Amino acid sequence: MPGFPKIPFLSSLFKPLGLGTAKFNKNKNKTLSPVFPPEIFSNILIQLDYEAFPGLEENLEEQFAFPSPVKISRQTAFKCSRVSRYFRNHFLRRLFHTITVRSAARLDALTLLLQRNRSLILLVKTLYLAHPLSKTLRQSDCSNLVALLNMLREDQVLENLVINNAGGILYNVFFSNPSVRDALVDLLMNTPSLRGLAVNNINIGLDPNQWVSPSLEYLSVLSVPTIFPKHSKQHNHPHTHKVPKYRLHTVRMDSQIFLLRNLARSQGTSLFPSLTALRLSSASVHTGGHITKAALQLAPNLRTFFIDTSYGSRQDGHELCVLGPIENIAIWHSVYPRDSDDFDSNVTIFECIKAPCKLKTLRLLIMGFTTVKRADWNLWDLERVLSTAYFSELKQIVMDMRMWRLSANDRIAAEKGIQWGLGRVQKAHGTQLLVEW
Repeated sequence: MPGFPKIPFLSSLFKPLGLGTAKFNKNKNKTLSPVFPPEIFSNILIQLDYEAFPGLEENLEEQFAFPSPVKISRQTAFKCSRVSRYFRNHFLRRLFHTITVRSAARLDALTLLLQRNRSLILLVKTLYLAHPLSKTLRQSDCSNLVALLNMLREDQVLENLVINNAGGILYNVFFSNPSVRDALVDLLMNTPSLRGLAVNNINIGLDPNQWVSPSLEYLSVLSVPTIFPKHSKQHNHPHTHKVPKYRLHTVRMDSQIFLLRNLARSQGTSLFPSLTALRLSSASVHTGGHITKAALQLAPNLRTFFIDTSYGSRQDGHELCVLGPIENIAIWHSVYPRDSDDFDSNVTIFECIKAPCKLKTLRLLIMGFTTVKRADWNLWDLERVLSTAYFSELKQIVMDMRMWRLSANDRIAAEKGIQWGLGRVQKAHGTQLLVEW
């Protein structure tokens, strides 16, 4: 966190400070507390929150930009929540904010806990159903999963639902089991607080208007088959008696532009006026410009494109920013040790632009560097292209470094490297260079 020194694995501080175990004095029959300046508690809690709950307050669409939680820090947070009311009030909301269920055993324990302490379910904002859960539930009773979904629907507080079946088979318990499917659809369609939904590698087998709620603001659909039943029974939910008005503002997909088309048919129009941002995964960047054109037809107010160029890209910057209305582009680029030290795929997007373009903001999220110094090498070609007169409208470049866990000195070195690597762009257009940590 800015302004605070890097403290690796804060749990190492708590044992010598006596926060995990009380010291007992046999003579005085009292518990002794170590001398500990109270003003340092807030700094320690901020750092522990950063390690144990990265991106806690961010929307679902921003979670990918944050590193994974440090396991030992989460364990420390749990232990602290049992020490005092002060720690309990601070950590309990954070510990239950995002619940990840990977096994039938964990599901059973979680459901039992929430049934006995119903107030805790009010703290659950994000439910993550992972692939191993579907695998273990094939031979098990699904009643606890149904009970958990029903509790969440009844309490109306869930904000995000993630069903990630990556690595599993398309046939899975989430939508193949009738009782689980009905509970899921009820939760999806009858929870007004739900704003984010992400599904991955699942054969849903239902029309999109049966499981995509009009209340959603963010939708991520990856590796979902494009074939739906021609005649599917409409699910009974409050929106079937009227034409729904979708509030989607950000959509992530690979090649499922069909989903937007099907939703558009369900509301009698081909337009999504609130959709302003589209993120294309690595699977879709090879499909050329037809997804771009189709998306612009369906969403006339689309102004932001998120592009994953980890595996190359055929996205045409001329199509997006010269002929099209795109003003903001965010690029997620992963670099691995075996890769070359340049931004070929990033530069290719913009190199084809030979006319004044509308690009105003460029955000780069870069992952996989083995050293901080590699960042400034990789910006040379990008600097050369963006410093041309065609990009005179470029007002801001943001280097998104939230994925990186760096010390204060390394952050300073990285910021200097970025300023140096994109200096010509800043000089040519007065572009503001920002680094987000």
